[in-house]
Amino acid sequence: MSNQVLQRVVWVGLASFFTACTYLTPYKLPIQQGNIIESESLPKLKSGMSKNQAAQVLGTPLLNDIFHANRWDYVHYLNKRGRMSEQKHVTLIFEEEKLVRLVGEGVPALAPMAAPDASATAVPAAAPTLDAAAVPKPEPSPGPDKE
Repeated sequence: MSNQVLQRVVWVGLASFFTACTYLTPYKLPIQQGNIIESESLPKLKSGMSKNQAAQVLGTPLLNDIFHANRWDYVHYLNKRGRMSEQKHVTLIFEEEKLVRLVGEGVPALAPMAAPDASATAVPAAAPTLDAAAVPKPEPSPGPDKE
């Protein structure tokens, strides 16, 4: 009897071991797809930026639809252990080659671009005008000699 009991214990032990192994899964690397959208870079976008300036801040867009040339889509997915853990989608809308709107969840409002510094582009004060009496009048040029 002890031999049958030992066999049953071994079989129960093996069965429980193999069923426990189904809960163990191999390590899966985190997979990032798309543009990494950093929260620090979004406030750097300003209303009125050109497409080149926006691309310098966020990089080139993942999706650039030829039917919507004034719309850039930045998409980012992060899968950890086979499950979607992070998903971001930011859309930049341009009008006349200038950034006018950001669309997305948790996206800050666009700040207007800073106006150029007034001292750097200030027009110099008008030069003093000369008094009309101080300006010499041109002398008539001598014509051909008539005899």
